[in-house]
Amino acid sequence: MGWTEGASATEPPSPSETPVAASDGVASSSEVEGYVSRPDSVSAMVTARSLGESVVDLSQTDPMTLVLANPDGSWSTDTAPEPVRAPDQSTGEWDEIDTTLVDTGNGFAPANALGGLKLSDGGDTTFASMEAQRAQ
Repeated sequence: MGWTEGASATEPPSPSETPVAASDGVASSSEVEGYVSRPDSVSAMVTARSLGESVVDLSQTDPMTLVLANPDGSWSTDTAPEPVRAPDQSTGEWDEIDTTLVDTGNGFAPANALGGLKLSDGGDTTFASMEAQRAQ
């Protein structure tokens, strides 16, 4: 996926080092890219130590950054150069971006993507619309 391994540390990355996503309905305990996840750094570290495997900290995960609590007490950050995940509109859980157009009943939209792109199915409606996104 084009990930780069970040530096490990004994404390979670600070918000100034890693963008923090708002938890807009992202589920508190789900799988993100094959990892168990938890809603915050404390529960992520406790779970990582008890399971003996890395656990995603959802409070610090965003479309381009995945923060992992490791079972040895360290932290890892995987960063992508562009968005690779978006919250699924039906579940709120992070999922891979999928730009396949699907029929929404009154037009078409990507299956799972950022930006809220909507395309008309014709007629006298707006051809396309998109939500404004702030740069990080």
